[in-house]
Amino acid sequence: MVGFYMDGACSAPALSNVTVNNSKCSQIMPAPGRYFMIDCRQKPACFSSEAWVLTSSGRRRRLGDIQVGDRVQSIGDDGKPVFSEVFLVQHINEARAVSMMSLELAGMDTPLVVTPDHYLRIPGDGCESYTAASSVQPGDHVYTIREGKMELVLVEEISWTRALPRNIHTMNDRVVINGVAASCFASRRVMGLEIMQMKLLLSPLKLLYRFGLHRTVSWIDSFVHRIYVNSFK
Repeated sequence: MVGFYMDGACSAPALSNVTVNNSKCSQIMPAPGRYFMIDCRQKPACFSSEAWVLTSSGRRRRLGDIQVGDRVQSIGDDGKPVFSEVFLVQHINEARAVSMMSLELAGMDTPLVVTPDHYLRIPGDGCESYTAASSVQPGDHVYTIREGKMELVLVEEISWTRALPRNIHTMNDRVVINGVAASCFASRRVMGLEIMQMKLLLSPLKLLYRFGLHRTVSWIDSFVHRIYVNSFK
């Protein structure tokens, strides 16, 4: 049995319960004239593969074309733009489009298309703060990179769409997608801990990558992901 939910985090009371694909939790996403049902516990946490990132060459490149070893725009510990090396690319073989939020931002030429549980950088009390995209509402502000500086930009409108997923992990765990500052992580819990609290667990993968074992890094990530997904079946 699965529940149908109307919020991005699947935390509100279920609207109904039916059996769908042997999943434990599904979700209906509102969109103009139709509804989307997605698996909220097993769906990839990511961005649209059609999103763009700025590379160290100064060129914008499609996220779906980014490969391990590329250097993409990120945010340094001091809050300034830097370029960080990609050591892991996720959902390369994902052929099914998933439901995502589309955030229209003031003055930005392209919306940010992202799954509801991915972390975006928001204003904090003098520290680095993130929230899941599902917590962002029209009228809120998120951080973007404009002319080499971080700026707060107004979220004007939020809608729903479907897109092929893609996510990348950089060596400093941050990334800038469509000009929006984000984490490489999503709001997920593993063994009772938020993934953001488990960033140190990626240190061995980063070390393997530095030794040139990037295929091993990808295999370990895929293996752990399969265990995580199967735990909900």
